[in-house]
Amino acid sequence: MGVYTAARALSYAGVEYDILERALTPRQIGDFDAYADAWAIIHRNLEEALGASGVTDPLEGKTLNGQALSAARSRFESSKQRFFGQLLLSMKLPSLLPAICVATSASEV
Repeated sequence: MGVYTAARALSYAGVEYDILERALTPRQIGDFDAYADAWAIIHRNLEEALGASGVTDPLEGKTLNGQALSAARSRFESSKQRFFGQLLLSMKLPSLLPAICVATSASEV
């Protein structure tokens, strides 16, 4: 469809930006830690889930399907990374949105 053809042609030449640092609030840090703990529980139980799904032998711990095991672990890790990326992005928004409004109003002058 040519969708990616246009995206490859984009350039950041002439783009200016300022670095905006955001210190997390104690509540945000607590939320992050709670989510990290939840993902750690899932990670600890991942092998048991793989055994239940027939990817590994739960009794001997042997891999029954190496490709499925690799794919499952890869999907888990990529899901975890996407989750934390979105979580951190949402935590930045209280600082980012007002900065965008200021930058937009300054460029209109």
